[in-house]
Amino acid sequence: MMHASTRHLSRRPVCCSVCPPVRRLARPLLALALALPLLPPLPAEGQEVTPDGAAQLERLLEGRLARLARGPADRYRLERAPDAGVRAEGAAYAVTLPDLRLVTPDGWLLEAPVVQARVTPQPDGGWAWTASLPATLAVFGPQGFRAGEVTLGERTLEGRWTADLETLEALDLRLARILFTPREGSGRVSVGQISARLTPEIHQDGKWTGPASLSISDVQARTPAGAEQLALKSLSVQAQISGLDTARYAEWNAAMAARAAADDGREGLSPAEARALAAALPHLDGMLGQLKATVQVSGLRRLGEDGSRTSLADGSASLTLTGLTSEKAGLDLSLRHKGLALDGPGIRPEQIPASGEVRLAASGLPRRALLQAYAQRLEQTPALGETGARKAFEQQALAALGRAGAELTLSKLVLDAAEAGLSGSGTLHFTDTSPRGLTGSLALALRGLDGLITRASAANAGDPGRTLALYALQGLGRPETDGQGRTVQSYRVEIGADGRILLNGNDSTALVQGLLSLR
Repeated sequence: MMHASTRHLSRRPVCCSVCPPVRRLARPLLALALALPLLPPLPAEGQEVTPDGAAQLERLLEGRLARLARGPADRYRLERAPDAGVRAEGAAYAVTLPDLRLVTPDGWLLEAPVVQARVTPQPDGGWAWTASLPATLAVFGPQGFRAGEVTLGERTLEGRWTADLETLEALDLRLARILFTPREGSGRVSVGQISARLTPEIHQDGKWTGPASLSISDVQARTPAGAEQLALKSLSVQAQISGLDTARYAEWNAAMAARAAADDGREGLSPAEARALAAALPHLDGMLGQLKATVQVSGLRRLGEDGSRTSLADGSASLTLTGLTSEKAGLDLSLRHKGLALDGPGIRPEQIPASGEVRLAASGLPRRALLQAYAQRLEQTPALGETGARKAFEQQALAALGRAGAELTLSKLVLDAAEAGLSGSGTLHFTDTSPRGLTGSLALALRGLDGLITRASAANAGDPGRTLALYALQGLGRPETDGQGRTVQSYRVEIGADGRILLNGNDSTALVQGLLSLR
């Protein structure tokens, strides 16, 4: 499910300012496409297409566009409300929006000379729509000068809104062969395809179930000198949404719009933003039954403003949330990557895990208590400060997890860099009878401690505490050989009901606490 306010959720650019970054290109195009059908509903009894209905729709549409133009400067917004035209045409309303100008958070502007949409009232009160973008969009830089043009080789835009126009319940969006052709001083950007789909399988009794997807492929961005700044072979997001309460979702979106209106554009949450977000959180309670989502990315290369380079051959993440309308929820998380490389100022490439995998599951999560604890954190932040409110939240969350008897299982952890590595597995049980709030055990293996100790000794010659702690950790380890014949230090970590932490049977509570406090 999607809502009009989703175009306001991001503000931070990906690439440097020498060219419109791909995020400045792809996200505004998506935002513009999703802005096209923001057509307010007619009364339920007015399903016939009439000239009077067209006039009413035009007035409502102009009001909606005016609100979009009043958005904060650090959000996607319309530069001004265009003069909308609506007329009855057969069984639908024909809508014309001239000079639609979308402004990005960092000041870039995307202009469509004219956008046309056709909106058809549905028997159940919903609104089916198709829209068309022009083949060429003008792009202006933050200083107001014409930066170039975006050409769209293929444009498919259609979907359906609910009767109250708060929720987008179906979408088929496809933009292909996208090319930004720069004028002087800007770089070149091309995108093979952007597509988004939202398909309802079941929508009855106020609950929506179905798949949603977003994919972006064949992205390239180059500087004015022709150097590659960003490349992406593919990005794919797939989700299966089950039992979404559309009424609660609409309430959540309205509350998040109020939170966006309170945003002061600064880092962190202001008191007004925190209050608005705290007021929105109760709408999440019972909003969704289950969610399964996967993200896959391949062929990523990026050049940073400071000259740093990042590349990723392949990466994926999957998340499953269950029991979201029950007293206790469950979570399964899986992360995997290979071919990761970073290089640049302050980066030691040999310490970057070129490959890695994490599989984590949590059960018995007291969703309502955790939600309430986070809401209290937001409310307490002005009085306690960010650090004090965070610590209070951690204590409340740990206590709630203990009362619920939640369990955390790490079935696989593997991080493999050239100079170091970490692997492990284990289970932790939350309890309200232990001083630490949890008990359990983990099996861990560390590779590369010798090199880590050598670097710590050189960097902290005047303060040997860190080095001594690492020596002690190494001494408690059990030397073993991993599957590739490399030496590792093996540990069995046990957290007892009395709060003690054992490493291979030795009481190492003070050592572990000291290591965890190091920055």
